[in-house]
Amino acid sequence: MLMRYRSWRGFTLVEMLLGLVVSSVVAAAVLGVTIRQQRLAQALGAIINVRRAVREGADMLRYDLRAAAPRFGGVYALGPDFIEFRSSIGTSVACAIDSSRTAVVIPSRGTNGAALTTWVVAPDPGDTVLVLDDAASDSSVRWRPYVLATAPSRTGTCPRNGVLRGSEDSASDAVTIHITAPLGAGIQPGSALRFVRRVRYQIYRAGDGEWYLGYLDCISTRALPCAGVQPVSGPYSASGAAFQYFDSDGVSTTDRLRVARIEIALRASSRTSLRVGGLPGGRYADSIALTITPRN
Repeated sequence: MLMRYRSWRGFTLVEMLLGLVVSSVVAAAVLGVTIRQQRLAQALGAIINVRRAVREGADMLRYDLRAAAPRFGGVYALGPDFIEFRSSIGTSVACAIDSSRTAVVIPSRGTNGAALTTWVVAPDPGDTVLVLDDAASDSSVRWRPYVLATAPSRTGTCPRNGVLRGSEDSASDAVTIHITAPLGAGIQPGSALRFVRRVRYQIYRAGDGEWYLGYLDCISTRALPCAGVQPVSGPYSASGAAFQYFDSDGVSTTDRLRVARIEIALRASSRTSLRVGGLPGGRYADSIALTITPRN
């Protein structure tokens, strides 16, 4: 029996060229879409970073400066691109005072009952503790400042029959703080305590050439009282933070004791120009203005 073989014809040159052209067009289209998607992702990332910078800065300044009390010395220095003020780092209440009136026992942070002691960071020697003097007739001097001589130590006992009644753990596991000067006679167990530290916000240019909102704190017992400035938000536009201060009459002031309102403008822009269809070219910019009324 004879076998029949089918002859197979290959691609012609025209068909091969047509296939190459179609493949090139498809590859170019896919590459174009990929590039546009990458540019869009980069642009969205830049926009998010700019918006996050100004809003993070605004949130930090609003939270910290709201508690300042300029009329009672809560602002130490001020300028168009910085503010130095008293920042609260913790609160507590005195449950016992020794005979020298330089050692104060406060409840432990780890009590099972109500949290009478809280702090953002543990106080250090040189920090200030403001103690409420209920006997003071003048409200402007009711919070009396004292300097911590030592760091808080987990020693001492809160009397169970004293002004503060707590659990068994809270009574035996208390914290003792020592101050450099005796407490005033009007301060007794049950007085409220506020731990504060001198801090500063400022706009500055870092080593990478960008502008940031910086933060530093100052403690008198350090070899160098003020720590180096550290960036907390940014980058911003050049000199991208402006502070203005007003008294209770709405008049601009440079007197730190008369500040009743603080107006702050923050401005940031992307590091590179955006090149995305549908969005304006150039660097993306955003800004925010906030008004803070400190507690006085």
